[in-house]
Amino acid sequence: MTVRFLTLTALLLFTACGTAPLVPKHARSPYFDDVTEHLDIGGEVFVYVDIAGDVKEAASLADELLGAAADGDAIDPVFMADVLGFTRLNAVGLSSVQTDTGYLNKSFLHMSKREGLLRVTGGAPHRFRLPAFAVKGADLAFETDIHMKEAFAAIDVLLRKSISEDKRRKWMERLETPVLPGLFSPMDLIQHGDTRVTAVFTSDPDRQLTIPLADVSLPYTQGVIALDGMGFVVEQIKEFVADSLLFRVETSDEWDTIRLAQDLPGELGSVAPVIRRDRKTDRLYIATSPEFLNDCLSGRHPLAADPDYIAATEDLPVDEGNSLLYISPRLGPGLRKLTERLPLNKKESTVARMLLDRVFDGGDAGAAAVCANEKRGISCASRGPFSHKMSLLTFATVNPVTLGFLSAMSFPVPELK
Repeated sequence: MTVRFLTLTALLLFTACGTAPLVPKHARSPYFDDVTEHLDIGGEVFVYVDIAGDVKEAASLADELLGAAADGDAIDPVFMADVLGFTRLNAVGLSSVQTDTGYLNKSFLHMSKREGLLRVTGGAPHRFRLPAFAVKGADLAFETDIHMKEAFAAIDVLLRKSISEDKRRKWMERLETPVLPGLFSPMDLIQHGDTRVTAVFTSDPDRQLTIPLADVSLPYTQGVIALDGMGFVVEQIKEFVADSLLFRVETSDEWDTIRLAQDLPGELGSVAPVIRRDRKTDRLYIATSPEFLNDCLSGRHPLAADPDYIAATEDLPVDEGNSLLYISPRLGPGLRKLTERLPLNKKESTVARMLLDRVFDGGDAGAAAVCANEKRGISCASRGPFSHKMSLLTFATVNPVTLGFLSAMSFPVPELK
């Protein structure tokens, strides 16, 4: 394993490589062909690492290094890595090609089987609804599968192994306690949590909204979040607010809608939050206004027709997958202006600007990313201002720290009060 980590570090430091012949088939890594068919070879970055068995070996090393220092209930790193599914990873591949507007980045995680947290990304790829649902001019839009039940199942196995049954029972009691009397509990959300999240946000920098008491003005922002299979939330809220004078409940053959009974005062009156359930699909919508939600549902001005979106998603497989993200070229400048208005001290303002410069240094180009579950692993492709090179060099620099954090997962589980 030590040799592989040294080899990986060398690859990260010299990722711009010339043409090299492949080793004979019998000497080649068994996962090389499966991984590289998802990558671009010959660009600014190309990295392939066979890690079959290395995650378990690294976890064993972590257990040896910090095992003696852990007191009380501790999570065995080897057991944890196995339950979370990381020991099923066989190989990792990355590539980056420079384009006129930034970089086309690709990656592939090869695994024997998706288990544990690796199943959180959902099931088979499906056709994306985001390009037709999101409105033209959106600043941030994404669609992603999330299987919370899979994540909880893995975490519960770790709890059963690492803490007493009495402690686990207390955790479960907290999760099963309703957020408010008569409403759903966190566990209800988890059990219904195999969902697809679709979100769209757009802002108008020329229109400011003053927040009372906070003495700050924010860009007028509209947004909607859709959650598949979560309609039960609306059903329970309907009963909870049935006798309230603050909310109005509307029901039709197609929709269950909950909104404020009266407009908010002052400038906030332009915000009219609404919760809506599609009775046919059992999809939950949370929106800043009925008008914005209806605009998204109508499909009259789809994101797919936005020139910025078209440019950002060029050469990306945006027809189907499990996750799709789009960031408009307006988001970075808008967030920079926002930090200037927020009541931040000099240090906080400096840190905010540094982070924004690091994330949104893309000039006039937007960014997009697509991920998909495949038979042999998970593939991702993205367009943006940065290549994989910076991320890899950063990883090579902090790799000992990364291992330290992995080892630290053997920390004692805190007592419940």
